[in-house]
Amino acid sequence: MDIWFLNIVEHNDLVLWKVNDQNFRVVKKGNYMPFLINENYFLFNNVHLDIFKKLHNQVSIKKVKLFDPILKKEIDIYYELNVFNSIDASSIELENSEGIKIWKFNGYVFVSGELKNELNKACDSLAFSLGFSYFA
Repeated sequence: MDIWFLNIVEHNDLVLWKVNDQNFRVVKKGNYMPFLINENYFLFNNVHLDIFKKLHNQVSIKKVKLFDPILKKEIDIYYELNVFNSIDASSIELENSEGIKIWKFNGYVFVSGELKNELNKACDSLAFSLGFSYFA
């Protein structure tokens, strides 16, 4: 099994509220990191778009805007990732982890070792833990 839980290295206080399908509003200030991740959304900046486009049959990608009333700015460099495939603690051992693959579990994202390696090359702000060890 070569399946990894994907998380961010550095805690970020930024909290977003999804206003509608393509718009988010900042409700708590923080830093605009390359990845904005929690159990309610998975956003990434345009630098990583080519990596996630390789997952065309496993995800949908949608351009989104962030509205920051504190800075009075509109940020339009982010995309929302919606993962189609699900995984859980009982199915993780049965999944074929070869190639570039991605799964979701209760809003959290898991990736194959190959996708993990690609993401690590492109960004140093991500952390990975094997399987469900993060949740133990």
